[in-house]
Amino acid sequence: MKTKFLIILTLLIVFLSMPEFTYANSKNDTEEIKQIYGKLYAIVYENIDISNIPDVDENKKAEALDYVISIYQKAPDSLEAYYATYFIEYLIGNSIVEKYNKLKEKHISHLSDPNFETPEKLVFLKIMASPWAAKSLLENDVNYAQVIEVLNKIKNNCNDKNYSALAAALLSYDDNVCLEQKKFIINAIPDSPITPYVKGEIVYLENEANPSRGISELQQLLTSYGNLDTPNNCKMSLEYYAFIANCFINANDYDNAKKYCDLIEKEDPNHWELRNLKSGLRYLNLNSTKK
Repeated sequence: MKTKFLIILTLLIVFLSMPEFTYANSKNDTEEIKQIYGKLYAIVYENIDISNIPDVDENKKAEALDYVISIYQKAPDSLEAYYATYFIEYLIGNSIVEKYNKLKEKHISHLSDPNFETPEKLVFLKIMASPWAAKSLLENDVNYAQVIEVLNKIKNNCNDKNYSALAAALLSYDDNVCLEQKKFIINAIPDSPITPYVKGEIVYLENEANPSRGISELQQLLTSYGNLDTPNNCKMSLEYYAFIANCFINANDYDNAKKYCDLIEKEDPNHWELRNLKSGLRYLNLNSTKK
């Protein structure tokens, strides 16, 4: 009887680990994350100011922060989570005072623990590091230094490497360590859906002074990963087109930069990098006119 039970248990474990079963659960989870991210993206990019920066409705910022936390909790290994990291700074404002105070009350005594409610803590830390959260420049300096220390602790000591990677993503806002943090991410989670995009970032950053080499390496990534889907309802190829267009802008090559900008606009007129690329093109065109 015991042997029969063990056989049944073994078969059940094998069944549950079958790709078809795993994919079914994964697909449902993925759809939920897509919906949450879609709501977040709609709030962040509903309005764009004159500097091409999202001008988020103050009344929707707290709701949007909840979406970020939810994505971090449910799918920290997703590209949605990585992209959401870029949005947090646009969600800081007076309407989130109550939410920030609740997060502060919950997390301030657990800052030394890299595994305490890490999804919420990451969002809290990003807000805490902002000038908005401080009453003076001195307090902001103290807060910022403390946040960097805690993010490094999460990066190096968190039990979940996906949160280590998200901590590194937040640390990458410092230009002095940006490239170092991006490289940490792909080493920490090499098989993650985040990796193809971060590889593009790394190639661009490494070759800002050598755009022709950057373009060549990005073309290789395009061949390998271009057909992957992204949370922004476009293929990864468009993200690489944006990196390539920026390389051509760095090389003062208006025609080729515009070529890739046009490719993006043709496939996705609302692509999140399009406004910045067009600003770069206008700058190149203005400079060429002056010569």
